Amino acid sequence: MSMNIQQGNHQTFYTLKTSHTGFITGAYVLPVGSAYLSYEHRMLPAIFASMLGYDTEKHTADELYEILEGRGIQVSHSASLEYLMISFRCCIQDTAQLIAVIAEQLMCPKLDKKDLDSLKAKMQAVLAMQDDDTGTRAAVAFNEQLFADKSFNRLDDPKAMLSISSQVSVEQLKSYHASFDCVTNGFWVVVGDVDAKAFISQVEQRFSPQSTRALKHQRFAVPIKPVKAAKAHVEIAQKTSVNLMLGHATTVDRHHEDFYPLMIALDALGGSFSARLMRTVRDEEGLTYSVGSTVGGMKQNETLSWYVYGCFSPELLDKGVAAIMKQLQIWKKSGITEEELSERKQGITGRYLVAQSSPDAILRDILSFIEKGFGAEEIFNYTHRIESVALDQVNACIQKYIELDKLACVTAGTLKT
Repeated sequence: MSMNIQQGNHQTFYTLKTSHTGFITGAYVLPVGSAYLSYEHRMLPAIFASMLGYDTEKHTADELYEILEGRGIQVSHSASLEYLMISFRCCIQDTAQLIAVIAEQLMCPKLDKKDLDSLKAKMQAVLAMQDDDTGTRAAVAFNEQLFADKSFNRLDDPKAMLSISSQVSVEQLKSYHASFDCVTNGFWVVVGDVDAKAFISQVEQRFSPQSTRALKHQRFAVPIKPVKAAKAHVEIAQKTSVNLMLGHATTVDRHHEDFYPLMIALDALGGSFSARLMRTVRDEEGLTYSVGSTVGGMKQNETLSWYVYGCFSPELLDKGVAAIMKQLQIWKKSGITEEELSERKQGITGRYLVAQSSPDAILRDILSFIEKGFGAEEIFNYTHRIESVALDQVNACIQKYIELDKLACVTAGTLKT
């Protein structure tokens, strides 16, 4: 498996030919995400992306659905901090039809008020569910404790998102659409039974530059808050469980030399069913079904956090926190063992390599690496980075970055009776 990187007349193409014959999966990616807009307009790319699935100037959404469904073509639209993405999957013989639909959706969306109102109604239902979800509310409150206002790592409260989205207008969407060239700065990532030369030719028949317009970043990374102990609770009535997040921010980012050692340390603590937290808090003490640990907050150019998460019955919460703290203290004092390191490496790389049997997983990983500021070729480097981590690096990271006297402890659910 090898990556083929070619420059077309106006766009870059990353193609990866695999043994999966007969179909391709991929994405067209434009660097016009929320980081390119002011903080107040940060939801515009996501709403615009969703609107691409509605009417165009040439076809209704129902007509496009019939075209796609009749051929088994799958197209979805999303937006992130950096990118607007149109993801797709189709049989190889339907590539020309796929590209035609993507070009039409992207270049001439109708952006009708009726469609926008329909989308807003759907978003309101989703956001209302998130506002009542203990996991979502705990994550929002936890990141508020760790990261400064307007940080990329801050999560919007569902109520705030509801307020912001309700104010988005068709005029704003049209202005956003007109602010960038849909061709010049985009790139394609395609995996599967792909003929790179033929694919590029078909794209260039449908995509021609409109101008040289390109957006510039309007939002940038901000420093983390001072690391200090904090405690917060979000009361949500009539819940039978409480979600917990316990941890703090660090000075490590995704490109830091200590990222992988720290990631492996947290994986040994609570990254799987065989890790320490599951074996003790869940299996031995029976205090919860769900408990673990991981790194978070890995947005572009910002430092990350580490945290333990869990879900407890209200009456078992205090015992759960005590059991977690006991394991954290042991982990902090003694680190992990050579046997744990070997198990973690095998588990992480094994899961990764097994997933690579799926073109969809390969695509997801390539896009994830690009989003995090790596090249597409990082898909081939990942396992080597994991394998190269030594035990002394892992245990040094635990000592250097884990401060148990400065934990933020956040819960969400029903504590009041």
